[in-house]
Amino acid sequence: MADFGLSVRQRYSQISEEQLDQVIQQIKTELPTAGYRMVKGRLLSMGINMQWQKLTASMHRVDGLGILSRITGLGCIVRRTYSVRGPLSLWHVETNHKLIRFNIVIFGAVDGFSRKIVCLEAATNNRAATAFAAFKRATDQHGISLRVRGDQGVENVGIARFMFTVRGTDRGSFISGKSVHNQRIERLWRDIRVCVTSSYYDTLHNLEEDNLLDASSQDIFCVHQTFLPRLDLDLQAFVEGWNNHPLSTEMNRTPEQMWCLGMMSNPVDQPESLEDFQEPDIDWDVAAEYRPDVEGVIVVPESESPLSEEQQAELRFLLAQNW
Repeated sequence: MADFGLSVRQRYSQISEEQLDQVIQQIKTELPTAGYRMVKGRLLSMGINMQWQKLTASMHRVDGLGILSRITGLGCIVRRTYSVRGPLSLWHVETNHKLIRFNIVIFGAVDGFSRKIVCLEAATNNRAATAFAAFKRATDQHGISLRVRGDQGVENVGIARFMFTVRGTDRGSFISGKSVHNQRIERLWRDIRVCVTSSYYDTLHNLEEDNLLDASSQDIFCVHQTFLPRLDLDLQAFVEGWNNHPLSTEMNRTPEQMWCLGMMSNPVDQPESLEDFQEPDIDWDVAAEYRPDVEGVIVVPESESPLSEEQQAELRFLLAQNW
């Protein structure tokens, strides 16, 4: 490399310790409990590539107490064998209900091969149409997976119907089962809770304990207007950090790198148009591939807005000034 005038050091960003500390402080504001690898991933998504030594030194300066608390709170992780051919072979989808008391759910989808997050959106209801809209935005951006795995919640009916229509029936286009077996996304929720949703959970519950929030009243509308946009921003910051953080089990490749390399070696054919597909006639009561769990359904009621559309638009504009 020296003969060609190349150096490993040229790969790294040239910024001062003070500038690095400021950037990491900003990241820790977005993701207060993020560890070394998540912070490195977030830096890479911002176009900043730092040596591990400088990164860890900066985090000790900025977040020494946080590092100590994460070390003491670490638990053992039992790794399971997981194998699929490449990206878009199998997606894992699930709805997270940790904030359901405040009528907030999070729809998530992760690519099984690369572990890249392809969908992470908060919503105020868990209707099948809302879940499918989030899933469809993910397919528009990343492509349609050969198979999707999810639980038997009724919010997944639209996703299952779409997969059976596009990829066919009797081939496992939608694989349903218990959430505990959906290991790729179950593990991801733990990191999202630690890095993002725990602060919202604690804040909202503290407001409720202090009698400043009534979860059964119109207060929920105010919660959605003030917290949901901020939550979505934090979720997207998490996605950028996650998709660019090095995976120790994959020779420190990032999910984004795994996705790109896998797509080059094992591309997946995509339908030219969805207009010609006809929805299959499926009897959901006897369908072997997917039986919605109607008895265990969790309904998230939508809060009605006391404001007109013009007033809501003005409120969003005013709130956005402080996000």
